[in-house]
Amino acid sequence: MVVILYYEFIAVLDNRTSKMCQSRDGEVYPMSEKSVSFNFLPLHPRCRSTVAPYIEGTGRLGARIARVNGKRLFVPESMTYSEFKEKYLNRLSK
Repeated sequence: MVVILYYEFIAVLDNRTSKMCQSRDGEVYPMSEKSVSFNFLPLHPRCRSTVAPYIEGTGRLGARIARVNGKRLFVPESMTYSEFKEKYLNRLSK
């Protein structure tokens, strides 16, 4: 039996994601400290974020799907919302 001690907050990578969710993307929290509307779902009405079990020592080698200008693109799984925003969204607004 596996006991999950931590979870990771995962925000949607697009231009509609709330600031609350953006700031928590990629954060890892102990299950013992989970608090709905603060660091666990839902943070707000119509929240589209999710959480996933976090197991220390496991690599993040996959990909995440992001949406930019209605098009899907794959970004590294380790990319946080702030990195996504800097690389993709901020460039579009310039």
